[in-house]
This record gives sequence, C-alpha cells and structure tokens, in this order.
Amino acid sequence: MASVRRLSGLLAAAFVALLVSVPAHAACNGALTAGTPPSVSYDPFSGEATVTATVTTNRTGSCAPGLNITGSGTSPNRVVTSSGSTLAYTINNPGGSIYQNSSTAFLGITSANNQSVQQTLTFKIAASQVVNAGTYTDTITIRFVDNGTLMSAQSGQVTTLTMLVTVTVPSKSQVNIAGSSGTFGTFAITTLDFGELAQNAVRNAFVQVRSTAAVSITVTSVNSGSLKRIGTTFQSTVAYSLSLNSTALNLSTGPKSINVNPARTIDGTNLPLAITLTGATTGLPAGTYQDVLTVDVVP
Repeated sequence: MASVRRLSGLLAAAFVALLVSVPAHAACNGALTAGTPPSVSYDPFSGEATVTATVTTNRTGSCAPGLNITGSGTSPNRVVTSSGSTLAYTINNPGGSIYQNSSTAFLGITSANNQSVQQTLTFKIAASQVVNAGTYTDTITIRFVDNGTLMSAQSGQVTTLTMLVTVTVPSKSQVNIAGSSGTFGTFAITTLDFGELAQNAVRNAFVQVRSTAAVSITVTSVNSGSLKRIGTTFQSTVAYSLSLNSTALNLSTGPKSINVNPARTIDGTNLPLAITLTGATTGLPAGTYQDVLTVDVVP
C-alpha cells in the first residue's frame, strides 16, 4: 500500500497599523486691559448722555474673538442703581451694535494675531429718565472670549476684568406757568387777564414743576399782592389773594414759599394756582392795573 504524506502549512496574515499624526489645534490665548472707568453727568431734561471707555485686547492663535459684558439689570437691559432707584443705559460698540447684558451673548471684534487692539465702548443714557438726584453705579464684568468660550490667559495677564460705571444725576428743577393742566411745557402763558376788573373775580392757572429732588417754590410779588394802575403817578391799587396747591400765600408781607415733592416723571406735577381779586374795584380811575409775579423753584 502506498503511503500518503500529508503536508500541513500555516498561512500567516500580517496586519499593519497605519498611524496618522494630526497636529493639535493651536491654543487661543488672550489678554484684557481697561482704560479709565466711564463717568458721566446726566441731566434728564437736556437729552441723551454718552461717555466712552476703552478696553485693549490681545490674542494669539486661531480665534473668533469677542467680548462678553454683563452687569446689573434683567437681560438684555442694563441699569445703574442708587438707593433703590435705577437708571437704564446701554453699551454700544463703534458700529452701533448693543452689547447685550447676558452671559451667553457676545459681539465679535476685529483682532489680529499678536496685535493689541483698542475696543471703544460707548455708554448711553437715554433722555427723559427722571430719577432722584444722586450717584448711580454699576459694576460690569468684561470677558474676552473665543467663539463664546472664555480664552486662556496669557502669562501674567487676565481675560476677565471688572469696571465701575458711574452716572451722576444733579439736583435740578424746571418750572412752567400754564393755562391748563397737562404735559410739562404745554399751554404756557405769561399773562393772567382779568379783563374789566370786578371784585371777587378769579383766574386760574397751573404751576408745572419737574425735578430730580423735592423742591421749595417761592412766589414773589412786585406790588406786594396788589394790582397797581400803570402809566400814572396816581397809583390806585386792587388787592388780591393767591393760593398755590391749595395753600394760601399772603404776598402783602413779602415772598412766600411752599415745599413740594414733584413726581419723578418728564411731565412733572401740575400745581393749581388761583388768584382772586379781594379789593374794591368800584370808583377807581380808568386804566390798566397790573402786578408781576415771579415763581422760583429750588431743589
């Protein structure tokens, strides 16, 4: 019998691992420095107030740089505060865009690699916000971010800083004499005309006052509470009484004052003014009788 020899063999498969090295994304580092903190005096009766501040940015690496600025107020609004009173303001970049008051909001900035760039921030307080006189502040936090994420700080520098915003509201008042109650400055008058004089005749007006503080209102009469005949040396008189905000003011003995705390609004407070002819008017020589009243308002 023939013998059969079996041949056995091993088939080896070799697997080669190919390793590809991908360079890591360059780190985006940044740094912030701030200029002089913004401080502005705000007169609510004179219009919008603005002040600028600068922040210098510097970054290295491939970035989408931006600033995130948060402070007091409910997003997206910002406020400065003083003893419980608040005054709204905005922060704008040079292009006019508003930096929203939100930890997740940021505006991109143009910043070249390894180049310091000054970013101008414009702080705006809109007109007609009548608040109590005082010093209002807000502490804002400025973060230098890369696509919304806080950058790593360069050695010895920072990517987060705080800045104090200060707004000073002066004690200021304005007054207007109006023929009718209404918005401040409307129906302004310079004369109360009694026509033909008659005893007990009454003329009414309104003293309009707006202010950032409580005020003292002083009324002064040139003729000590009387109408005097003009254009002659024989000066007959007709006495009158005056009340302001339902308070009688006897002008015959000199200027008189009352204290008022006007509403902190752009329209202010309308105070009724009443003048009544109390003196006799019969038998007087013909002519024009007049007096000049001055109303001073002091915070």
